[in-house]
Amino acid sequence: MKKKNLLLILLVLIGGYIVAQNDSCNTRIGQITFNYPLGSNGFNSYNYSNNFSLNLLVGLNGGVEGVEFGGLGNINNGDVNGAQFGGLFNINKGTVNGAQLGGTFNMNTGNTFGGQFSGLANINAADMDGIQVAGLLNVNKGSIKHVQIAGLMNSNYGNASGVQIAGIINSNLNKPNKQNSQLVQISGIMNENAASMTGAQISPVLNIAADTLIGVQIGLINIGTYIEGSQIGLINICTNDSSKVAPLGLLNFVTGGVWELELAAEDLIYSNLNLKLGAKKLYTIFKIGYSVNNNQSVFSYGFGLGRYFELNDKNRISLDLSTSNFSDIFLMTSRFDFLNKLDLAYKRSISNNFSVFVGPSFNLYLTEDFGQGEKPLLKPLYTISKTDFNRGTMYSWVGAKAGISFNF
Repeated sequence: MKKKNLLLILLVLIGGYIVAQNDSCNTRIGQITFNYPLGSNGFNSYNYSNNFSLNLLVGLNGGVEGVEFGGLGNINNGDVNGAQFGGLFNINKGTVNGAQLGGTFNMNTGNTFGGQFSGLANINAADMDGIQVAGLLNVNKGSIKHVQIAGLMNSNYGNASGVQIAGIINSNLNKPNKQNSQLVQISGIMNENAASMTGAQISPVLNIAADTLIGVQIGLINIGTYIEGSQIGLINICTNDSSKVAPLGLLNFVTGGVWELELAAEDLIYSNLNLKLGAKKLYTIFKIGYSVNNNQSVFSYGFGLGRYFELNDKNRISLDLSTSNFSDIFLMTSRFDFLNKLDLAYKRSISNNFSVFVGPSFNLYLTEDFGQGEKPLLKPLYTISKTDFNRGTMYSWVGAKAGISFNF
């Protein structure tokens, strides 16, 4: 025990000799601390910055102008210009120009220009220009530039420019109507952004843009207030102006967008009911139809995509691409019979909720050949071409459709 005490005293004496070599502007060459205040700078260590700092357990110093090592942790009352390495943590109350590397967490209450790297969490209470990498959590209370990478969650409360990558959630909670964020959010479950944003939200589950988003949302469910770009997912929701959004999904709900039910007659399928959901730039089409061939009922079920081209307030052109399957049993599919259509129609608004339309269509009908004399469920009135292939026959022709439309 006496030998250990003598060694500790020797370390303190050596440290005192080292720091005595340069004491200008409260910056010293180096210091050694066992555990504050037992160190070469003693009780006043928080008044001095050091070019080299070694804390065997925990040290409390005024700042770093070089490099600092802590067996458990480093605490600094001023700026860090260089690097901090803490076995468990680094805490700094000033500006960091460099890097903080902590085994569990890093915390900085001033601005950070550089990087924070930890096993669990990084917390920065002011602006950050650099990178945060943590096993669990990154939190930034001010503006951030460049990158946040976390195993669970990234959270930012100021303007953001760069990339957020998280295993579960990315959150940018900058106040609405503030500076536009230039941001890409990539997460395993959810992305949310509360302010105006240019960039992308990519998540397999949920994306939320509470203000303006200029860019793209890609996820199972996409929710946006004002979108100038695309939403790609199973369910897309846009709650504000729909003039610049192009939703690509199964169900698209756009305020002020396309909510239409069409009743149409065609040359092959006599009665058609089409539901259009989305925006004028892009909408989805759900189709169901009924026809008769040789006194036999034929049902059709289909899906498609379309777009409107506005001519003026009363007139527009629609371009629809769809595919439908035929069956002789309602709500069932028993064979390979597909009709692929490209429809071009002129639509005239009679009132705010009622329109009429008419136009040509290009048709490709593929029907399976069972080799037992079974005929196609439907027969075109005429064909431009008929092509046999290994499973059946393909017919093509130009037809027409006309109908009425109800807007909701």
